[in-house]
Amino acid sequence: MKYQETCCNNVTTVDFSGKHLFVGMDLHKKKWVVTVRTVDLELRTFSMDPCPEVLDAYLSREYSGGIFHLVYEAGCFGYGTYDYFREKGIDIVVTPPNRLYRERNSIKTDKRDSRQLAMFLSKGMIPAVVVPSKQVRELRQMIRIRDKQKKRKTQIQREIRGMLVFLNYPLGTRHWSKAMLLELKQLTFFEEGLTQALPSLVEEYEFYKEKVIQSERLVKNISEQIPVYRDSLRRLTGIRGIGNLTGFRLVLHLFDRKDRFASAEKLVHYLGLTPSERSSGEKQRKGRSGHRGNPELRAMIIQMAWQVVRWDPVLLDKFERVYHSSGSTQKAIVAVARKLMVRLYTIIQRDENYQIGVAA
Repeated sequence: MKYQETCCNNVTTVDFSGKHLFVGMDLHKKKWVVTVRTVDLELRTFSMDPCPEVLDAYLSREYSGGIFHLVYEAGCFGYGTYDYFREKGIDIVVTPPNRLYRERNSIKTDKRDSRQLAMFLSKGMIPAVVVPSKQVRELRQMIRIRDKQKKRKTQIQREIRGMLVFLNYPLGTRHWSKAMLLELKQLTFFEEGLTQALPSLVEEYEFYKEKVIQSERLVKNISEQIPVYRDSLRRLTGIRGIGNLTGFRLVLHLFDRKDRFASAEKLVHYLGLTPSERSSGEKQRKGRSGHRGNPELRAMIIQMAWQVVRWDPVLLDKFERVYHSSGSTQKAIVAVARKLMVRLYTIIQRDENYQIGVAA
């Protein structure tokens, strides 16, 4: 197809009607670097203000009639740009960061990144992430707020304990009850300033403790009010060892839609639960598969496996066989977690309930 030029009022415009144009975007806070190309030829690379409306207007003006395909890497800027172009009916994908082939050299610039994105997109070599819905994104943020509150509560607890051990006021393994917190507030030290300062730290601990309780109650109430996730959550929390918060995390990150993973193998690979092997000549090295998802999610699944394995004889048998062959409890529990996630994937896909003692 040839580009058609028309002249109106001494202004020449180019008609790209029916031409597929591939746009790679390297997003940053103060500017975007954008590359526009066809399958065979790079047309232009330029910098612009970080605004999807500006890019949309530019493409419509400079490449009138073109069929646009856009791509950018997932990161701290979220999916606002994706939402904007999708709502306008423009093809756009978000690709995982650091998944593209890059030559091993010391040169890495925004222009090179945008050019590579556009080039790989034009060749059909872009891996795409499954973009969660706006509701799922906001629910995930709600849980992250709870996690940060709990992290701060634990941090304050360690600060108090460490300070008192250093000052020869050991707490031992005592439970942090209301009575103990009151006792901490009433401690006296040689320096009056510390006597007055410690209660404020204890009060901060109590504040975050209460916030964690409120956040967990909020998560529980909301999780029970969303019809689209209710059945999946019920199936997961019906398994002994999986609580409401853990089940809701699994739904939001893994089972919010049935087409998120094409197979159970894709799921466990995403979680880094499948073994890998790299061999060359006489050398052989084994390990786990490359982990692409949230590392905190994988840690949570391992902890969940430690709970569920106590009640399911099939998983217990798996644990014992791997442990006796490898001598490693860590390898054994990872194998259990892999088998458990395959089973969870199966019951969600088939709308079945989990059955104790049934192999996946």
